[in-house]
Amino acid sequence: MSRLVHAFREEMSAIVLPWRILLLQPIISTLPYMMLLRTRTWLYRLSGLRIGQGTVILGTLRLWGKNTLTVGRYCTINTPCAINLDADVVLGDNVYIGNDVLILTVTHQVGNQYCRAGTAEAYPVRIEDGVWIAARATILPGITIGAGSIVAAGAMVTKNVPPHTLVAGVPAVPRRSLPIEEEISVRPLL
Repeated sequence: MSRLVHAFREEMSAIVLPWRILLLQPIISTLPYMMLLRTRTWLYRLSGLRIGQGTVILGTLRLWGKNTLTVGRYCTINTPCAINLDADVVLGDNVYIGNDVLILTVTHQVGNQYCRAGTAEAYPVRIEDGVWIAARATILPGITIGAGSIVAAGAMVTKNVPPHTLVAGVPAVPRRSLPIEEEISVRPLL
């Protein structure tokens, strides 16, 4: 019996998402895509995610890890979207995330010849205000994407992105600087 209890405790310690997300995720996943956007976002807030005013989540997020996801105001997150929370992930205001975006916070050191995937290390990801991450982009651990930048569809971001820069490719490289206009009030997309 003590082996069973020990095994149960060990398995339960592997559950790293907050219990509230685990309880609410089945309810959230039943909501139709592109419908009840504010309700879905409210349920994610209720589950413990920090989500700013006016932000909408268009479907079910795939989240794993034990740290926090902080989303600013007036963001739009398309789904499917997978976010690894082994370190904190912070999205600024007016961030737009396209379909099938993958945000990772954990990587491995190169191990010895017997196991090349060595010790795991987690690094936070920061996406600053006004960024657009297009469909199927991948953001690797420890990356900061500067304010007003665009990550092109299918890009793999392996280095920090300067503010107001369009990056594209695998690995993503700067393609051009983006214009900076007078500040205007930004409305939510939806």
